[in-house]
Amino acid sequence: MEVREQAAAAVGLEDLDATAPRGAGVHLPRRVAVGWGAGEWAGSTVYAMTSTFFLFFMTDVVGIGAGTAGMIVLIVTLFSGVVTLPVGVWTDGVKWKSGRRRPFLLVTAVPLAVALWLAFTDWGLGSTATFVYLTFMGCMWGLFFAMQQVPLTALAAEMTQDYDERSRLVAFRSAWSQAAYIVASVAALPLAGWLGERLGSDAWGWSAMAGVLAVTCIPAVLWAWVATRGRELYRENTAGGLREMWRATAHNRSFHWATATFLGVYTGGGIAYAVVVYFMSYQMGFDDNQMALAFLVVNVLGLVAVPFVERLAMLVGKRAGLLITQLVGVAGFLGYLACDPSRMWLFWILQGFWGVSLAGAIIFSWAVIPDVTEVDEYKSGQRREGLFYSVTTVLQTLATAIAVSLVGLILGWAGYDPDAETLSNSAMWAIRLMMAVGPAALCLFVALTAFLQPMTRAKHAALTDALARRKAGETDIDESGFADLL
Repeated sequence: MEVREQAAAAVGLEDLDATAPRGAGVHLPRRVAVGWGAGEWAGSTVYAMTSTFFLFFMTDVVGIGAGTAGMIVLIVTLFSGVVTLPVGVWTDGVKWKSGRRRPFLLVTAVPLAVALWLAFTDWGLGSTATFVYLTFMGCMWGLFFAMQQVPLTALAAEMTQDYDERSRLVAFRSAWSQAAYIVASVAALPLAGWLGERLGSDAWGWSAMAGVLAVTCIPAVLWAWVATRGRELYRENTAGGLREMWRATAHNRSFHWATATFLGVYTGGGIAYAVVVYFMSYQMGFDDNQMALAFLVVNVLGLVAVPFVERLAMLVGKRAGLLITQLVGVAGFLGYLACDPSRMWLFWILQGFWGVSLAGAIIFSWAVIPDVTEVDEYKSGQRREGLFYSVTTVLQTLATAIAVSLVGLILGWAGYDPDAETLSNSAMWAIRLMMAVGPAALCLFVALTAFLQPMTRAKHAALTDALARRKAGETDIDESGFADLL
């Protein structure tokens, strides 16, 4: 306990949650945590492909203008936002015998994989038809992504109520996420090039590559479906609707700060992942193999950082851990301003900073979401994890898509031309600033939201204890330990 107190004091957050008792909840077997996390392989593969390569695929493979490609991403985002919110309410209210969440994993395993493959397939339909086709396929992967990821992530709040166990659970999910990023980001460009040579065109190489990666998603989702059998603690159905959704989310102070964190994490990450391909290609002069190596380094380091970030969460809590890792990100991203081919060593060091920041962002941003569901349960008497995770998934998709479309629009405004022998100075500066200043500013924003987040280990323990007392029939409950959350 003394170590935890000292660690919290070292970052000026002595009052956070380092000395609070652990909340009552279920300690999950490792096989359940690993299996549940495996479902993230599909989500992160789709996310990595769409956030990192979809814009590049449209501009440099299909030949769509950067502004038009950005518009496609924006349309897909709006559609995803419209369909994701009802999905969350739907999962709260279904009455399947096998549970509220798990059946969705079985239903969406194949459709999401097919949608991912088709979104990276150019049939040569002509400019207008291709625009319509890519927009439609983007909407399809957005729909199936929501139907799969909302119930999968909501299980984190259902399988255990323990504050620290949820950090451990999300750490397993984060490890799978990093592994998926390693395979998707590292394999995509070389595999697309290798298959393109054998199939006779770059476009078919990209289609085949997406098909290969999509196939790997199916067994991962089925593994999660099997591993979580019997682990849903809550089977009651809840009343839903847009008005009820608004009331629940609008009056949950902890959720407000959690959503701010999410917006910052995924907008910054979306900008970085969307522009890094252009940065490495034009600023650093990398070929496909060097770019694959760069993706490998940042994601391997992010994977290696996962157990250390999890330990950091146990020592100083989620808020302080997020604050520390995002300040590392601020320093790392600003360093890209000084990168050029003559400072190759600096680029590889900064990949390490990015990896640590990435691991912290993923683990802590997702680990705070389950805790806010207990606030809603105390106020409403209902378990509505699907509602909160649908909003969270919308924010993830919205933030990423805004970032990607913004990158496309800025590139178009700066005069980016992939067919030019040399990029204009305005395009080069746009790429450099988007790689450095944008993500750094958003890491700083996330650090601020972490510092101001009201939920702590102590408050969550008091809250879960009050919930248990209420369920036991007590009426005179002391709310002083968590009153500000209400």
